[in-house]
Amino acid sequence: MDENKDKESRREKGTGSIRKINDNKYYGRLNLGKKADGKPNIKCFTGKTEADVKRQIRDFNLGRKSILPENICDITFEQYIKTWLKTYKYPELKRSSFDRLEKTITKHIIPNLGLLRVGKIHSDDIQIYFNKLSNQENMLGYSSIKKIYDALNACFKHAVIRGDLLSNPMLLVKIPSKFKEAHKKDIRVFTENEVALIQEELNRKYSDGKNVYLYGEAYTIMLNTGLRMGELLGLKWEDYDEENKQIHVRRNIQVIKKRDKNGDLENGYELIEQSTKSYSGTRIIDLNTNANNAFNILKQKNKDKESVICNSKGKVVQPQQLERTFYRILDHIGIQQTGVHSLRHTFASTLFLHGVDIKTVSKILGHANVSVTYNIYIHIIEKQKVEAVKILDDIF
Repeated sequence: MDENKDKESRREKGTGSIRKINDNKYYGRLNLGKKADGKPNIKCFTGKTEADVKRQIRDFNLGRKSILPENICDITFEQYIKTWLKTYKYPELKRSSFDRLEKTITKHIIPNLGLLRVGKIHSDDIQIYFNKLSNQENMLGYSSIKKIYDALNACFKHAVIRGDLLSNPMLLVKIPSKFKEAHKKDIRVFTENEVALIQEELNRKYSDGKNVYLYGEAYTIMLNTGLRMGELLGLKWEDYDEENKQIHVRRNIQVIKKRDKNGDLENGYELIEQSTKSYSGTRIIDLNTNANNAFNILKQKNKDKESVICNSKGKVVQPQQLERTFYRILDHIGIQQTGVHSLRHTFASTLFLHGVDIKTVSKILGHANVSVTYNIYIHIIEKQKVEAVKILDDIF
């Protein structure tokens, strides 16, 4: 019997086979079982020495054992995507982004696709799922559907790169047009009359002269700057340039789930300070008179505190508290309930309707690029075009 073949036959299972190609090259093969189409799944390695190839195979096996059994067809998609989420995404993402991704996977993906075997998932299975969602009476918004699509696509890309799947089934999957149509109606903007009512309510006082709403200035600032709530709560007095009437947006406050060092959930939530949502999110915003007056009032209240929006103890106000108070404001003046984010939408829409170009609005809002702004406010922009054409009737 050939000595090299005898060595290969005595190799421990899972260590692969290694042979010498020439004086400076060794070649290793590791049998990973069968692919989704039934063909052998072989992983190859090369190195200058046999020890080098052995090390590569050993490291590869350690990685495989952390996520997969021997045969990819034996594992459910729920097991696979949960391991991908915790092993690869938890160390990579911001804590708030991880919470959102985990929610999408747990609430939408696992209940519908979790029982399927990874090696047997077909693009038809996923497309049928999206089609089913589009036919439901309470159809999800476009942003929710896009999160589901992106999560599936990222996980399957990972599977292809690892060699667990031959191809990404998401390549053939399309988001039904119904979702994209729904996206156009996804935002709520206040009318001029509603804005006047809100501002009047924010200034309401008790008989003793005290303001009814403790953090009323927060809503005024959002309405006049387009700040996200997390960006507003992240403002410190060092970010306020009183002389030039500007604010520097540098950070973002987020509510996240409490987790241990391994990423496993613990009870409760916590506030954390993060960088802005994107590189463009770090920006300088000029303040109009209403916004600047609100900052001056807050400075008188909180001048000895670090944060602009804080309680009497100097701690940052909980976002949920601002949301609840805003619902109470709208309810008191008879306006349909909507979230605080509508103040940001109203700010942007007002700029568009008064002729401010999209690039400028995008920069003020801190969007990653102009296309993000366009996709959110397309209905406002289209309305602006129609109004512009009507002006011609008064000219010619």
